Amino acid sequence: LQTWEWKWPTPKSCDSIILDLTEVDFLEPWALAMFTSYLLGVKSEEKKPISVQTDYEIPSNKYFVDMGLLEVLDTGKSTTKWDAGAQDTGLHVIQTHDDVMRFYRSAAMLGKGPGADTLDAVMYAMAELGRNVVQHAASPVGGVAIAQHFPDSHRIQIAICDVGQGVLSSLKGNYPE
Repeated sequence: LQTWEWKWPTPKSCDSIILDLTEVDFLEPWALAMFTSYLLGVKSEEKKPISVQTDYEIPSNKYFVDMGLLEVLDTGKSTTKWDAGAQDTGLHVIQTHDDVMRFYRSAAMLGKGPGADTLDAVMYAMAELGRNVVQHAASPVGGVAIAQHFPDSHRIQIAICDVGQGVLSSLKGNYPE
């Protein structure tokens, strides 16, 4: 479990944001979720248009598009392509309890087989983190989640990112001491 605060300030003179991925050879699923969450936040808070440059001939760029990056940035909603995927969930936007449950069901499809009890425990923890985004982040765009099964290394990577107020700020609101 990793948590941290990260934000790039956007210059006031900047009219739009261009994310050029044409030279990116690899990006972990968690980083894709983080960039997507960040860009949705910039689009919402600063009202700046976002454009993404990709080259579909580059395997990593094809992956970004297939996971729903362009669709999510355009609509602010989850991609539906991977809801029943056995290896990927695609990008999910989490704004409501129903969104959390949809991501939970999609991620629970990954890696079924040996170790399913362990997967169930991990999925429960991820559902809790998703609920925390809905209940405490206070982000106008919610959060972005993604999960991917890496069968060769017998691992599953799950990421939930948001550009909300952070755990400490949320706790201070309820417990100022």
